Amino acid sequence: MVPAKAQRRLLVGLNMGNLLKEACNELQIPHPIYRNISKKFQGGRILHYHLASIVPPGSCEALVQCGQFSLDPQSSMEDAARLCLRTLSKDLQRPICDFNYDLLQDLDEDYKGMESKLRSLANNTTNNEEKVFDLDRIDHGRAGLPSSSTHGR
Repeated sequence: MVPAKAQRRLLVGLNMGNLLKEACNELQIPHPIYRNISKKFQGGRILHYHLASIVPPGSCEALVQCGQFSLDPQSSMEDAARLCLRTLSKDLQRPICDFNYDLLQDLDEDYKGMESKLRSLANNTTNNEEKVFDLDRIDHGRAGLPSSSTHGR
């Protein structure tokens, strides 16, 4: 089932159907075609799910995505559009830039910075261990003692 929308008020709500249409316009391909499939259950409840289909550029086969079941037909259609948009973006290796994309880019830069610092610290630690090992061998050698690395073997 499509999860219920958040109870808090959104600052901006994005319509996935409109975003998919924009993507189709950008790629100069026909707009998506939706098919609503409904099933009535005991008690009069109707569950909906949608199929969204588009023909990606350079393809003769339609990309078809099935949205999750929902009591609200609009939510089901939005879910199918979201899945279609995600697959299209991934297949074409073209990201969708929005506010969350910007946040993700910032987090990625932070991660790369921390990764670089961690590698530098690891290299420094390894270099320091090698220096301590060499000093230990020199000190023991001057005193005529075996180094600690061979001591006890």
